[in-house]
Amino acid sequence: MAKKCGVSVSTVSKALNASGKIGFETVKKIKETAQEMGYQSNVIAMALSRKKIEIAVILPNRPPEVMNQFEKGFQTAEEQFHKFGINFTYFRYQPENDIDDIQKILPLLTQQFNGMILIPSFGFDTYSKQMKELNLPTVMLLSGTESYRGIATVTVNAVVVGTIAAQFLKIASKNDQAAIITGRKEYSIHRENIEGFKKTAEKLGLKTVGIFETDDEMQRAYDVTCDLLKQQKDLGGIFVTSYVAPMVCNALNHSGKQTEITVIGVDLFPESVNCLLDRSLDALIFQNQEQQALSAVRILMDYFNGSRKFSDVLVKPELVLSSNVCCYEF
Repeated sequence: MAKKCGVSVSTVSKALNASGKIGFETVKKIKETAQEMGYQSNVIAMALSRKKIEIAVILPNRPPEVMNQFEKGFQTAEEQFHKFGINFTYFRYQPENDIDDIQKILPLLTQQFNGMILIPSFGFDTYSKQMKELNLPTVMLLSGTESYRGIATVTVNAVVVGTIAAQFLKIASKNDQAAIITGRKEYSIHRENIEGFKKTAEKLGLKTVGIFETDDEMQRAYDVTCDLLKQQKDLGGIFVTSYVAPMVCNALNHSGKQTEITVIGVDLFPESVNCLLDRSLDALIFQNQEQQALSAVRILMDYFNGSRKFSDVLVKPELVLSSNVCCYEF
């Protein structure tokens, strides 16, 4: 490789091991040449010789109700892989300033890190080219994108989440009028929730009367629900695809509709579980963010160990009622 690239052997070693100060173009040339020649470094073997595996984790700083569950998964991964010297560095961006924040983070990853796990933001296409130039093995978490796939995507089976919700509302609602309260329809996980719900609802004779966006904001969810109740007098059920179900329940309670409308939401955290236990929320769908994070780390570890063929991972969702919520940790 050194001969082909016209550099010294030590320069090749530094470029492949992300050590030392080497120009971006030189690193890029060496990595491309290594790929052409079929070179595979065993990062786990390197870790066993006391070299740490550095993984960058880029995720939004909210909602903490959801992000805390992902972080639990990374903590579990650290415990499982500690003998390999795995080390996580967390970079958090603000959802309202996602593009600027992430574009500032990415240049920091050029030398030090062996891999990356990313929860992409809504403006991902803006910095996807920068991601490709970084040429760092990446696992996309929570949602995939069309412009950059990384080595794999790990997320919940969002279509099945929607299917579960539709079937539950068909069984539990007082009538066949249902609404969907979501985060943002263009975000793939919500889009697939809606797709699964509508397809199943149509088969079961459940009418979807509207889809209402909240931008994943609690107060917005309360206001949207209040408006929905004014527009739809005969509503039988609501599927909440975002973590904002507690505020939907608050709106129903304040309007006196809590016993008339069946609500199913997603994500287990103290506020949502409290709503489940006081019966203002009828069911939750467990999306197992901890398992998603752990699966993402395992994919990277397999990659470092020489594997190059990966499939996307869809984590199984589970229906949670007040009767079985005691079986879950949150």
